[in-house]
Amino acid sequence: MKNLIINSCICDTRNMQEEAYKGYESIIINAEILLVGGRSKTILTQLPTIQNCDITVELDDDEAVEVNLVDGDFEITASDTVQENSLLVVNGLLKVEAGAEDALKAYKRIIVTGSLQMPKSLSGFLNKIQIEGATEIYPDGYTVLGDTLMIDKLFALRAEQNGKYYVSSETVFSGKSADLKKLVEKEVKIVTPKLLLPEAMIEDSAAVFNLQTEYVIIPDGMELIYGDAELDDLLLQQHGDSLFIYGDLTVDRTADMGLLAKKIDRLEVTGMVTVTQAQKEDFLKIGAVYQELKVVKGGRVLSDKLRVKVDQRLLDRWSEGIEICDVLKVVIDSAVKPEDILEKLAICECGSVVCSPEQESAVAAVSEDVGQIGSVKEFSILDKIKSSKLVNAEKYVM
Repeated sequence: MKNLIINSCICDTRNMQEEAYKGYESIIINAEILLVGGRSKTILTQLPTIQNCDITVELDDDEAVEVNLVDGDFEITASDTVQENSLLVVNGLLKVEAGAEDALKAYKRIIVTGSLQMPKSLSGFLNKIQIEGATEIYPDGYTVLGDTLMIDKLFALRAEQNGKYYVSSETVFSGKSADLKKLVEKEVKIVTPKLLLPEAMIEDSAAVFNLQTEYVIIPDGMELIYGDAELDDLLLQQHGDSLFIYGDLTVDRTADMGLLAKKIDRLEVTGMVTVTQAQKEDFLKIGAVYQELKVVKGGRVLSDKLRVKVDQRLLDRWSEGIEICDVLKVVIDSAVKPEDILEKLAICECGSVVCSPEQESAVAAVSEDVGQIGSVKEFSILDKIKSSKLVNAEKYVM
């Protein structure tokens, strides 16, 4: 056998013998968790191994460890019974409930590829938790409501007297019916990193929200649109002529920006505004507030596809240009001239763009957030593994 390919969730190498693997030309280990010991770690470096592993954990060679792998979110509760010396790996969000001290003590180590959320009283266990994402420590005695809280009239009615709530991302006062005074009367407390609220509510909000909260103020007379939006006649009919967009704004490519500008009294955008070259001049006359202005070619948009091929005929059909977004693979015909690529093509957020060496610099100039640009040699996966020993297992011990 020339190659050994191991596909497993957990691959334990701690007891491997070097002599058993010397005959392989290459050893490919594809695993979510790779367990290594001091001895096997050295052996792996001496053998022709390729390790495609999400997580590598070093343990003692003779250490008995129960490995628990969770794909997705997981919660450790106060009532959990955990086997001593366990290893927990969570590919997602880990929530730890107040009172879960005994469960945390039983784990030898916890690895979280996502985020961790736990009460402050348990923060002493952080030294045994390896976290790749964010760590959220919330005050004890607070009810966790989730990432985003939309406060409306119903929430104010349902909130408990002296209720304490934690929101991990942001809190939004949605609509004019949201009753902040009712929350003040109930002596409700909310801990949240960010708060979006109308300007008129600033004074009352101090009694409800913590001092560290970042405020995003919606000016009086403006309508909040929470999330990305497209600017067209329908948006103005539904929300009025003074808009506060919390997100990105894209102007409808078919819209007459000159006519839309006359209908807009005030416009604020917290993110990026996207307009075509033809719309740019009229948009700037509005005097809008925004973070960034992106000017794109007009014409055709090709998005959310696995593969798109661009040839001269396609470019000639759309004289205003073509924008290609969110496509796994873009293939540009070798006959397309570099000057036509520069003039008529825009590529963003694509996996790869296959093009000739002569086209490569032009493609790079019109590309944004593209994984790979250039020529790609096609090959059959069968040719690569036809002489290999293939192992597929939930857990594999070498």
